[in-house]
Amino acid sequence: MGARLIVTTLNQPVGPGQPQPEQGVTYAGRLTREDGRIDWSRDAAALDRQIRALTPWPGTFTTLDTPLGGQVVKIGGAALVSAPRSAPPGTILDDALTVACGQGALRITHIQRPGRGMMDAGSFLRGQPRQITGLSVQQVLEEAAGRLAAGRPVTSITAGRTDAGVHATGQVAHLDFPMGTGLTGSKVRDALNFHMKPHPVAILQAMPVDSAWNARFSANRRFYRYRIVNRRGRLALDDGRVWLVKRALDIDAMNEAARHLLGRHDFTSFRASACQAKSPLRTLDRLAVMRHGEEITIETDARSFLHHQVRNM
Repeated sequence: MGARLIVTTLNQPVGPGQPQPEQGVTYAGRLTREDGRIDWSRDAAALDRQIRALTPWPGTFTTLDTPLGGQVVKIGGAALVSAPRSAPPGTILDDALTVACGQGALRITHIQRPGRGMMDAGSFLRGQPRQITGLSVQQVLEEAAGRLAAGRPVTSITAGRTDAGVHATGQVAHLDFPMGTGLTGSKVRDALNFHMKPHPVAILQAMPVDSAWNARFSANRRFYRYRIVNRRGRLALDDGRVWLVKRALDIDAMNEAARHLLGRHDFTSFRASACQAKSPLRTLDRLAVMRHGEEITIETDARSFLHHQVRNM
């Protein structure tokens, strides 16, 4: 149909051409990174067009307030939504990352933290520690536990961190319930799972422990598994759960490099700037790279890791 329409149009007589008038002509300047800065006082529709026009390059960005100061994040996608007029521009309105604008609001759908890949907003919000914005695993767990304790606050401690975009399949945590609740392990498991609906968090097993036991400091082993899909084709069913690397990877070279990290070393170069560990010395017991068809798996374990150590390795 399109080809026939083009042929028909070209065969029709065309009138004399007319030059474009100089008056009213505008010129587009060269785009810079600063063009991507989001001003939340602008109309939501205008910001939506800005994000779509400047994605992927030069990209749009904004600053989130965190306990460590302002953190610049890239915005990869957003959707127009309604918002109460009383909310000041830039206010995060709910757990879905809806941000108030000068008029209307934008719900951020894709976001990228420094040093990380672009991720959907749900993955960004589902990290283990309580978030500066939105919902987290810790918040869901503690709010559910509070219902079991007749509304009294219950704190949780986990064996390790799972930041936004990281999935925990065997996380260990302990909850400090007030005395006299009379809860058994099976009741705690079932009740927490009930109260955490519909959030994607599940308690697999629960049992009472001594008051001196601590999920973080009593742990004697921690395991990490990173999954890489090594192919040209885009991700489908595993999107958000694996890292897509299109260039061919040499696992023999990767294993050779990993061998130099085994044992006890000073991992200062691999720790996060916000790491709270007193010593950078850690003993890495295992770091193995395996290929199964298109998927490459990196597995490592040790008694403890520094903040961001595994990710940076």
